[in-house]
Amino acid sequence: MDEPVKSFKERFRFRLTGRTEWKIFMWCLLLSIMLWFLTALNETYPNVNLKMKVKYTNVPKDKVYSEPLPKDLTMLVNAVGWDLLRYRIQGDSQEINIDLEHYKGKPYIISSKLKGLLGLQLTKTMSINDIYPDTIDLTQENMMSKRVPVQLQLLLSFEKEYGLGGPVIVRPDSVTINGPISAVERVHSILTEDIKLYKLNHPVKKVVKLDAPENLNLTYTVSQVEVSIPTFQLTESTIEVPVEIINKTSKMNVNLFPRKVKITFQTPINKYEQMTPDLFQAIVDGNMIDTLNNEPLKVQLITQPDFAYNVRIEPEFVSFVITK
Repeated sequence: MDEPVKSFKERFRFRLTGRTEWKIFMWCLLLSIMLWFLTALNETYPNVNLKMKVKYTNVPKDKVYSEPLPKDLTMLVNAVGWDLLRYRIQGDSQEINIDLEHYKGKPYIISSKLKGLLGLQLTKTMSINDIYPDTIDLTQENMMSKRVPVQLQLLLSFEKEYGLGGPVIVRPDSVTINGPISAVERVHSILTEDIKLYKLNHPVKKVVKLDAPENLNLTYTVSQVEVSIPTFQLTESTIEVPVEIINKTSKMNVNLFPRKVKITFQTPINKYEQMTPDLFQAIVDGNMIDTLNNEPLKVQLITQPDFAYNVRIEPEFVSFVITK
């Protein structure tokens, strides 16, 4: 039994080792694949989803639709393989047309009513079973315009000894929106896309897209803004500030020791010359005065300028003496 099998394997191996035999084998394989492919293309496939772009004509100019018209329709079709192959090749270049003049004054379009119209724009071998969405809202409103601020969505971190040297600037800082009154009145600001920047050590200018809501039928004067982030190296500074007493009774005469405290802080080098003592306000609370124990009063910094970082007070506590 083993000898015939072994003999067959040897003959088969021998035949395939020849160049001619290999060519015949490959041609037969290729022909089989082609025949299978042609058979598949000639078959009809039921209930296939096709997503096609929509082009609307005769859109009203004096009114605006409350809801955005769908940019594409999904059709459930019966189609032969050739049609599906053509659809895959053409891709986004395919579109169907809907003339809105035929639906003037109507509140909506029932998508199933479009089967005949859209079927004429497809190949004869393709038939439409269903269309999604099932309705197209044609409710119209008067148009409204409004200018709204741009709201920055920003997450920053800096390298050690670096920080902001000024406010983050957005240009433009507001945009004009246009659309149906009901939609425009609901919008009070436009967000940007998220910006995440880490370990900054130099100024940055970045163009950012607006994260405009897509479910509202709105248009915008711009689709992106420029964000400027002034990043500078930090330097340390120390100034003296007088300590004030708040919540002190009019009959109480309080002397503080020391009367001034040192404020040490870091600030961007471009702000160094602007950091003056009058921008800081240090206080102690008269309500905390304990005449029995004479506990020192904690100094609080209630006012400090922007761009003052890592602020320290020395001393943190001051003594007091009450005199008549």
